Amino acid sequence: MTPSAQATHQSETVVKQQVPKSTAQVASAKAAPQATKHATVSTAKVTVAKRVASTTAKPVTKKVVKPKPFTGYKKGVFYQNGKRATGYLSDGKHRYLFRNGVKQKGVQKFQGTYYMFNLRDGRMMRNTYTASQWGLWYLFGADGRILTDVQPWAGGYYTFDARTYLKHTNVYEPARWGTWYMYDETGRCVSGYKYWQNGLYYFHPGTYLKATNETV
Repeated sequence: MTPSAQATHQSETVVKQQVPKSTAQVASAKAAPQATKHATVSTAKVTVAKRVASTTAKPVTKKVVKPKPFTGYKKGVFYQNGKRATGYLSDGKHRYLFRNGVKQKGVQKFQGTYYMFNLRDGRMMRNTYTASQWGLWYLFGADGRILTDVQPWAGGYYTFDARTYLKHTNVYEPARWGTWYMYDETGRCVSGYKYWQNGLYYFHPGTYLKATNETV
């Protein structure tokens, strides 16, 4: 190759190296970074969408707490577990006899016998000789039950009828064990002297038995 031809060849090589890339190649080169950027943004959006979907797919469930049935007073009526109370029950402070939620007062039949409930507040009365709601007087024991037969009370002895529960007064009568006793106008068993049926009698203190065929 002649020197002139060699120079021409070198000149062509330099020109080839300096020729810029085609417009398509340049556009492709510019677009490549943007495509990568868009791809990255698109992936991030998908990730966020998945998180939102997973959160939406699992709703929070709240436990429903049922209210307890009501126990207490409403307008003077006592309820137990949502129902009007019946029976001898506690209202949280004291025990009362309820019927259909209403406090019972006075003499009331309960458990086969009779009890006295205070006429003011309805509490059961014990160890008392008291008047009922209809004015008659009765004796009630330590457990609240009405008493019959011969009973010790207020330092003496009294007898109460087995049917009417009333105190016997001004009577000479036998007890259930067969022994006879005298009761005065207050119902108290007599000891000492006592006028009775136009006569004077004597009853021994302690035994309350009538003296017969003896000098006192």
